[in-house]
Amino acid sequence: MSGRTAFDQLGKTKTRVQRVPVRVKHKPGSCTPTLVFRIPRRVGGAVVRNRLRRRLRAIVREAAHEDSTLFMSGDYLFTVYAPVDCFSYSELRDTVAKLLRDLKPPNEPNSTNNFCSY
Repeated sequence: MSGRTAFDQLGKTKTRVQRVPVRVKHKPGSCTPTLVFRIPRRVGGAVVRNRLRRRLRAIVREAAHEDSTLFMSGDYLFTVYAPVDCFSYSELRDTVAKLLRDLKPPNEPNSTNNFCSY
């Protein structure tokens, strides 16, 4: 995903789920999932935000490896809206996995038609 317009459109999408401290928005699109991370300054300094971004990438990679049906085709915006100092890696991993499961369409729990392997 490139460009300010594409990023803004993804931010305005209605399909979203939220659990403290992460919100995920999904916009259907191309077969290859695109992941975008938004971590505002109120979460911490640059070092904290970069570390968190690396942790989230690793968590998403691990979740996709464990269950390839978690990611539907399209773009994903992960927004961290609260400091995560008190969350362990496993707590954050469980939160992200639950968010991704919540994004699945309720009428197609086991369908792989809308999903791409990541």
